[in-house]
Amino acid sequence: MAEGGGFNVSVRGSDAEFEYACTPCKEDGSNQEAVKYCPECKEYLCAACTKYHKKFSATKKHTLLEKDFQKHEHSFETSVGVVKKRDKCEAHAERDIEMYCGSHDMVYCTLCIAKDHRSCTDVFEIEEAITRFSVQSDEIMVEKVESALKQMIEMKQNKDENIQTVEKQNKEIQMKVQETKIKVIQHVEKLADETTKTVDTLHTSLIQELANERDTVIKRITTLETCRQQLNSSGNFDKSEQFVKQKLQKGILSAAENLFDDTCQFESKQITCKENDVLLDQIMSAASLIQVERNVVQKKSTLNIPPSVKSMCKVNVKESSDMKECNIVGICQLSDGTIILADYANSKIKRLDDQYRVKDHCVLEEVPRGICYTGINEVAVKLKNDKVQFMSAGAQLLKTIQFDIKGGTFVGFVRFADTLWSYNGNGADIYYKSGTLLKTHKNDSSGKQLFKSTSSTCVFPVASNKSSVFVSDFNSRLVCLDASENVNMMLTEPKLKEIRAACISSYDIVFVAGYLSHNIMMFGSDGKPLGELIASDQGIKSPHSLCYDSKKHKLVVGSKSNNISLIELSLTSC
Repeated sequence: MAEGGGFNVSVRGSDAEFEYACTPCKEDGSNQEAVKYCPECKEYLCAACTKYHKKFSATKKHTLLEKDFQKHEHSFETSVGVVKKRDKCEAHAERDIEMYCGSHDMVYCTLCIAKDHRSCTDVFEIEEAITRFSVQSDEIMVEKVESALKQMIEMKQNKDENIQTVEKQNKEIQMKVQETKIKVIQHVEKLADETTKTVDTLHTSLIQELANERDTVIKRITTLETCRQQLNSSGNFDKSEQFVKQKLQKGILSAAENLFDDTCQFESKQITCKENDVLLDQIMSAASLIQVERNVVQKKSTLNIPPSVKSMCKVNVKESSDMKECNIVGICQLSDGTIILADYANSKIKRLDDQYRVKDHCVLEEVPRGICYTGINEVAVKLKNDKVQFMSAGAQLLKTIQFDIKGGTFVGFVRFADTLWSYNGNGADIYYKSGTLLKTHKNDSSGKQLFKSTSSTCVFPVASNKSSVFVSDFNSRLVCLDASENVNMMLTEPKLKEIRAACISSYDIVFVAGYLSHNIMMFGSDGKPLGELIASDQGIKSPHSLCYDSKKHKLVVGSKSNNISLIELSLTSC
């Protein structure tokens, strides 16, 4: 390639900038705009050089092209044959594609080869490469291009639909924010009105009570003044009258003294107030009126066959500061994929890194009995001392607010439809995130026992997603409830003994662990058993907690052990 040649090159001169600069002038240190291109000499020519190019005998027969010929034509007939336009390098737009790298099966310019492919041994010029390697059939390439183009068109349509959906969601969420704002304001105004009425009633009652007491004191003052007058004129009475009056006066004096003594036994009556700290804490600690999350929803594929175990390993989660063998009673995953563990034995919440190693921890005031994801970078932990402790999982693990519950000593704790379901030893107590008890769930929506034909009265929450919550009879059966708490289906497997943990995959496969049977079973979205994923002899003893890692398609299993089990799943979808 001629020196100074090249296409689409911008050359800065002292007072001008040209897209195409004259090659001979540039070599002489001048800067002139090119008007023609000579493919034989591979030079750009200005008007003056073009004139001389046509005069010299060696070059006058050269076919001169327009300077931007490459933008319009693919090849040109010249005196030395056909001049073909070369494709340009994506990384270096001014350079031609001239080389092929077999190691990467891709074509490059010479600069790319010099910089990035020095270690590649099978590098050839294009002319040599086409003699060594076969050119793929255009039909095959057309088919592949058509397929790729179809996928890109579908992807564009998906993005267009996604943009429309997000725009619609934005409007709906903004309306929801305003609706929630109105609800909160109306509720605060209602609380203010009720508090004002309470204060007014208390004020009226206290004023009336004080007025009555004042009237009694006034009466005592009047009788005491009469008593004093009688004493001052006692000489006018005979002994019998004096005796009677003294006794009456003594009674009046005694009543006055008693009234004074009783009055002095208490302080002045007042109306006092104290801020509702619980309400203020909940309002002031709230990050938003409604929970807003950025989610990536994958279009679900159907599985041709149930998942199988691709690999299984164990990772140690015991820290040097742990005094006891770990007992992982709860596992949850944040929206960014981070896995959080609840270690009962060491009273800790542990956050894992992307290799499932313990990254950091937070020590709790009491042992945890369960954990669930409640919002962006937030989890709720059920504690044995009958508390629910909320925690922020940002740069650090930090404890925030908490509220009281019943049955904190029992495991069983999930989040469903912005409520927290906590097992209390019999039924499931359902709490709002504010700590208000909504109800206790023991039966189905019609009032009938959830687990028919069984003596079990347990309603033990073990798993949930956005549309369903699964509760166990603490034996071998699960019931799936919808948002209205109606029974969708019953999952039953005699091989399972004492179900304490379950999770739901992105393919709607339900994985269920048997604490006493030491196994993990699978169920389809219709509730039908899909077989045993982990048998009792495969090394997972007494699985206590279960979490589906949606980012890596792995099951994370916790138990009374210093190790968590990681089960990588092999999925065949269509």
